[in-house]
Amino acid sequence: MVIEIRRWHILIAVCAGLILARAAIFSKESRPSLQDEAKPAASVVKIPEPLSVAPSLPTPATLKEATPAAPASPLKTLAFTFDDGPHPGHTERLLQVLRAAKVRATFFVVGRQVELFPEILKLIAKDGHEIGNHTYSHPDMRTLEPAAIAEELAKTEKLVFAVTGRKMKYFRPPGGRYNPSVVAAAKTQGYEMVLWSVLPEDHARPPASVIRSRVLSTAKGGGIVLMHSGVENTLESLPGIIAALRDRGYKFKTVSQMRSDPHPKITRAQ
Repeated sequence: MVIEIRRWHILIAVCAGLILARAAIFSKESRPSLQDEAKPAASVVKIPEPLSVAPSLPTPATLKEATPAAPASPLKTLAFTFDDGPHPGHTERLLQVLRAAKVRATFFVVGRQVELFPEILKLIAKDGHEIGNHTYSHPDMRTLEPAAIAEELAKTEKLVFAVTGRKMKYFRPPGGRYNPSVVAAAKTQGYEMVLWSVLPEDHARPPASVIRSRVLSTAKGGGIVLMHSGVENTLESLPGIIAALRDRGYKFKTVSQMRSDPHPKITRAQ
């Protein structure tokens, strides 16, 4: 009987020990460690919204409306120049546009085009437009030896004089590409090099509305506009360009006439 009671006490003690051990384990598992307590709970970092973008500048399409017209002044002059012609069909129509608008321009002609279409060059001269030298074959003048540069200019000069009886004063290198050899050769033959300040890149044939916007957004008094006489979209854009610039008070001159103004800088591309 005594043995039986002891066995029962031992069994109770063992069970109590198991219960206490399990309670201790559970307590340890349920309580966060110091490391866990020191670590802050994860949080979502909200990135602030970007500041609102400032109002955009006027686009070329809206610049005309944003720029008020002003009375004409000695500095409110522009020169239209047309390269690479004469071009059959296009150049005659260009002359009609200029005639209707009472605008005189400067045509930088290519000698081989003059050989092919001398009658169109006669029309240019007859309408009182200025004629400039744009080389004979439209090369990159920087790649030529001085003798070849001189020949490019001389051949075109001879052709233009034979057709119109005119001597040319101004020269524009194709693409505006030149180096000291080009400048020296032109000067030796009595030419002054003329580049531009307004470049609508009509040679790439963008829409007429784009050509118009580019001219109106960059034109400044005393500037020179470079366009091309064989581009359809140029013909389409030109009447609107002339009208819009006149609304702003501009007058139009040839390169020679611009040279008589004391302020314009027209021999350096900007």
